[in-house]
Amino acid sequence: QQQNSKEVQAGLAQITSDLQEIKAVADAYNVEVMVLSMPAKLYISEQKVEYARRHLAMQLPADLLSTNVSDSIYSQAAQEADLPICLFTTAFLQAADTLELYHSIDGHFTTTGNALFATVVSPQIEAALLD
Repeated sequence: QQQNSKEVQAGLAQITSDLQEIKAVADAYNVEVMVLSMPAKLYISEQKVEYARRHLAMQLPADLLSTNVSDSIYSQAAQEADLPICLFTTAFLQAADTLELYHSIDGHFTTTGNALFATVVSPQIEAALLD
């Protein structure tokens, strides 16, 4: 339902347009591009979502942690732009309650977050390069 909203569709169109522009530049310089759908710190654990609701007054859907709406939007945009995409939200969701994946002060990955990112992304990048 939310994925079909005018706002989401406008965002999808903009992301697709941006990815098409990036692909055109990459093609002009004969370089490979892969889209990475990176989960934001606030959207990967129940604790973080609840914090955002209570302290930041964010209105977040109840099913946020059990859906793949953002990944599906980025996947659709990447497909329309004819670019490969690497998704790792599921791996981060599975690890978020037991591992500190992000620094507390900002949204950057911790050493653990970087290691998980590398573990998930490296095989996908290798496969894309060998394709």
